[in-house]
Amino acid sequence: MTTHRSPHTHFNQRRPQHRKSGLSSLPGNIPSKTIAATVMATTLSFSAPGLAHAGPYPHPTPQDSASAPAPSDTASDKASETAKPEDNPTAQKLTWGPCPPGSMTVERAQCATITVPKDYADPDAGNIELTMSKIPAQGTKKGTIAGNIGGPGLDTLAMFTDKAPQNTSTGHIQMPTEVLEHYDLIAVEPRGLTFGTPLECDEDLLESLAPGEGNLYRACERTQPGYVKTINTENTAHDLEEARKALGEDKLNLYGVSYGGLLMSTYATLFPEHTNKVVLDSSMSPNDAWFGLGGSRIKIRKEAMNAFFDWIAHNNDKYHLGKTPREVYQSFTRVIKATYNVTPPLTPPPANRDDVSAVPDDYADSAVKLLSAVDYVYWRSQTFAESFDLLKRFGAEQALSPLGEALYSQQSWPDTAAAIAESASTDPIRPLDEILVEKEKERTPELAKLEEMIKQEEEKTDNADADHSDAEEETIKNLFMQSTQMGLVNQTIMCNENANPPDRSEYIPSLINQYTGGDQFVALDQMIASGQECDGWPHNKPIMKVNGDKLAVKPLSLGYDKDTAVTPHGAPEMRDAMGGTLHTFKGYSHGVLDGNAADAADIVSEYFKD
Repeated sequence: MTTHRSPHTHFNQRRPQHRKSGLSSLPGNIPSKTIAATVMATTLSFSAPGLAHAGPYPHPTPQDSASAPAPSDTASDKASETAKPEDNPTAQKLTWGPCPPGSMTVERAQCATITVPKDYADPDAGNIELTMSKIPAQGTKKGTIAGNIGGPGLDTLAMFTDKAPQNTSTGHIQMPTEVLEHYDLIAVEPRGLTFGTPLECDEDLLESLAPGEGNLYRACERTQPGYVKTINTENTAHDLEEARKALGEDKLNLYGVSYGGLLMSTYATLFPEHTNKVVLDSSMSPNDAWFGLGGSRIKIRKEAMNAFFDWIAHNNDKYHLGKTPREVYQSFTRVIKATYNVTPPLTPPPANRDDVSAVPDDYADSAVKLLSAVDYVYWRSQTFAESFDLLKRFGAEQALSPLGEALYSQQSWPDTAAAIAESASTDPIRPLDEILVEKEKERTPELAKLEEMIKQEEEKTDNADADHSDAEEETIKNLFMQSTQMGLVNQTIMCNENANPPDRSEYIPSLINQYTGGDQFVALDQMIASGQECDGWPHNKPIMKVNGDKLAVKPLSLGYDKDTAVTPHGAPEMRDAMGGTLHTFKGYSHGVLDGNAADAADIVSEYFKD
């Protein structure tokens, strides 16, 4: 579930290994030997939209945690001052201030803490805390947009940017300029994550038990009785309703991407009287939660990877990686072997006529089939042999991370191809992950600043007499912790509310692929479809059905015709359930307001006009 951009559901990453180190073993994480590299990898692995939206190289813009956001005198701030608790006697009073260290919010963002019931079905169960971020409207405020970035269970505080939209993935949701001018952007941290009351599980019990059989549930229940069963979509929607009350808003506008579309549709179904306008971006299908998602997207993800290699081949004059997808894959394999010392656990693309150009036409089809079969057998024999080496197995878990963003964002293909080409052209081959991180730092100076801060902290750790900044230490701690929390919450939501029967025919193939070096993208989806990680889970309440019939304003849906995270049927099926209109963009991508924000700006701006 969880290669961050997870999942992005976190659904394209590995499940957490629940290790005491606090870092889960995820394909989206770059292998590292230092704290600095590990935290940088964690930051890169978890900052983007989506369900299984996991490009490992997003573009976060971290706020300086040691200082408060610059004060603002916008009309939005003045208007928000009038929304006082006395307007709603039962509302909480919000105190806005700096966002938590490591939350990676933009500079103008402010954060506040709210208290919500732990269990809405049991008033005596006590309360939990959640953090909420806000980017104030830049001009006269017309309303508030509450957002969720998906996962399920992705960190939401930093999901919005306040920069003008562009057709480049930034790792943030890019609202149109007119929307930034007139709407506050709110994001409530999902329950169970670091910036709130985190889900805590007995680590000793986890380490002593085998995976599955509901052992994660029992380990969490032992530490926090009654909490783990409350982590589901419906309660998260109720948390948003508590935030609405605290904000003093009569109605919320909603934005959800990926799983966030399902969450916001759930809120709109529960509270139509408090829902104004709703934007559902690349939403997952309400019919796929959760095991249904795994089997339904294997085909489109294979197609996307083959299309990526084919696109590079068609641009060989620029990248010089090969004239056919097969040749490009071979170049990619050399780079991955040099970087991770393993054969990439990704099925080779089939050969084509150009790969057997010397063969007469009468025999060409047979030659293409034979070459494809030979390639597959050779690849599988290599990955199978490497699966017996523990170090190589670890390398294999990381080896597809460079393709994480390419899988979910066609807009990233030129940058990913350029990095592969640069790596392949050096002698000796320069590690691909190193090139990708360097390119991210060039595009995002704040990321370079974060890495420098972490390296300095690492040096201080080696020097007992050095001064340690509390803010820097907390930033590092929170980044480590959040990487684990997102995996825990992701699996918990899936198992608590799955509404689809498992496909047991995928169980054995999943294990074979996982443990003998098979295609790891396929293995992940087979694992989801088989239901194996929820076996023995003692609590399940199927997710509620969503319906937009009672909404005064029908939703605006956005999607891609070849969505690789929620499948091409995700957004249309959500539109069918919630009503409204659907605008479909072309491409192997996920998250329109992350990748094609400029193209969609007029559509979204028009929708939010009075």
